[in-house]
Amino acid sequence: SGGEKTSLLVVIDLVYKGETNKSIGIQLGISIKTVEKHRGKAMKKMAVSSLAELIRLMERELGASSR
Repeated sequence: SGGEKTSLLVVIDLVYKGETNKSIGIQLGISIKTVEKHRGKAMKKMAVSSLAELIRLMERELGASSR
């Protein structure tokens, strides 16, 4: 759904900014399990197996889009 997609994008943005799952959950009013679910979905969609890979990929994408 649209709301879930928005939440997924917000969660990933906050992960990229260095927020913890607990902090993200508090900010968005969702459970840590939901944060983990969104993060896992993003990692699967982006074909990465670790948070570090996800961050590196996002840095490349954001760097390329700002040029």
